[in-house]
Amino acid sequence: TGTGAGDNFGLGLAIGYDTRDDALWPRRGAYTRLKAIGYGRLGDRGHKFCAITLDVRRYVPIGDNLALALQGYADIRCGHAPFTKMATCGGTRLGRAVGHNLKYLGRGAWLAQAELRAPLFWRIGATAFGALGNVTDNAGGTFTSVHAMCGAGLRLAVFPGKGLNLRLDGGVSSRGDKAIYFNIREAF
Repeated sequence: TGTGAGDNFGLGLAIGYDTRDDALWPRRGAYTRLKAIGYGRLGDRGHKFCAITLDVRRYVPIGDNLALALQGYADIRCGHAPFTKMATCGGTRLGRAVGHNLKYLGRGAWLAQAELRAPLFWRIGATAFGALGNVTDNAGGTFTSVHAMCGAGLRLAVFPGKGLNLRLDGGVSSRGDKAIYFNIREAF
């Protein structure tokens, strides 16, 4: 793919495990995915680097209607990754309190988040979520201060009985970030 700072190509492998009861709105089960991609140069331009991502999720039903969703996420860059391929923390799926997913980026990123999902009435549901995460500039370095995020959201079922929801989420962070997202499908 073109990176703006030269041309790169990538080749990788992804390994996954999925026992979720629904891919769009899971209420029970687990999901794990490990992805590793090596990027090389095309000609004398571009960057040589690798990207390793681990995404682990667990869904736990609570009673008849509630569900607790948990996610652990780590993303690491080895080598000299261009700006457009750096690891990030924030955006519509990772924390939801940072308005743009490229505001915080580095050679490594991690995030742990939880969300409580509840139906309210008719096709309307609600969520409350919280997350801790951060980025670092060196792949083997320590993560300095933790970025705490929390918020709430409303859901509208597009098709009753199916897991596809329109979602409206609003969140704030310990660093003063605020964000509102309107999207389709759950964050994780």
